[in-house]
Amino acid sequence: MGKTNSMKYLTLLSGILFGLVLFTNSSFANPYGDGNYGACQFNDCTISLTTSGSISVNITPVGGSTTCSDNNDSVGVNTDSSTGYSLTLGDNDTNTNLVGASHGSNITSTTGSFGSPSTLSANHWGYRVDGAGGFGSGPTSSGSNTSPLTLGFAGVQSSSNTPDTIVSTNSPADPTQTTNVWYGACSDTTIPADTYSDTVIYTAVVN
Repeated sequence: MGKTNSMKYLTLLSGILFGLVLFTNSSFANPYGDGNYGACQFNDCTISLTTSGSISVNITPVGGSTTCSDNNDSVGVNTDSSTGYSLTLGDNDTNTNLVGASHGSNITSTTGSFGSPSTLSANHWGYRVDGAGGFGSGPTSSGSNTSPLTLGFAGVQSSSNTPDTIVSTNSPADPTQTTNVWYGACSDTTIPADTYSDTVIYTAVVN
């Protein structure tokens, strides 16, 4: 029994949870009478954006191995603009790491980019959008406590940089068009168990 309890205790200590608090921004084109009327259908240039909300991923690394998990956010955009829309993703501030709530440790943003993503190494996190940029078609699927992920991920751009344009269209999005944004992280037991978090911002604008 002593050995069993010890193993459970170590597992709890090595458990990692990160949550992404997702804020949404919506933009509006010029009102009727200003700008180009042809940019809208039925005199409606408004655009709306929705997300799933906070995304949580649990990781429980064991021993000296690297353990990874991923989960997705469904981002919906609706607009009658005949010129389509652009959807961007960026960090809420200049710190792109997942910051621990209690111990001051971080899960570092991956060095992969939207155009040149990379696989996640231990104690790194990132995002991907199947079929966009250099990510490839995937498909990505949710997984918990798996071996290192083979698909490429990108680091979220700092607020001091231009956010990544993850979707750009040239036609109306009505009904709502949904984009799955995947967030993944990998860790080992070299960092303490904690809740690690960061905040990202989506922005949708009419083209």
